[in-house]
Amino acid sequence: MTMSPGTYLARRRAAAGLEVEDVALRIETTPYPMNLHDRVAWLRNIEQDVSPLTISTAVALQQLFPFDGEVLVQLCVCADNPAKPPPAICRVCACTQHDACRDGDMTCGWAEDDLCTSCADEPRFATAHQCAPADAAGTAAA
Repeated sequence: MTMSPGTYLARRRAAAGLEVEDVALRIETTPYPMNLHDRVAWLRNIEQDVSPLTISTAVALQQLFPFDGEVLVQLCVCADNPAKPPPAICRVCACTQHDACRDGDMTCGWAEDDLCTSCADEPRFATAHQCAPADAAGTAAA
């Protein structure tokens, strides 16, 4: 199943160590100012694919946490056309080959078609993001 654009953003935000509230405190909502509570609700709706994501919002989010804009566009295309093949994305942290996890000078690779080596090696991260980590055989635990 293809990851939705909102899920992609939520996982990239979480991989950056940010909560929705952290982003809500930092993002500007001009020309329509919102209070913190409304910004949190708006961001959650974007991450749940309830509210539309505008280009200006995507640009503002990209200034707060890293994600691949090209992958986001591809996911939007896949949402409108399920026959399109999705990009390769880690099911846990949503990293891609162009936006890999970093550990010093090292970057992650692919442990499985949809699981990066960082997430495969770090089951705590998968648990924190409510994703099933891979077991020793390389399959997701139920």
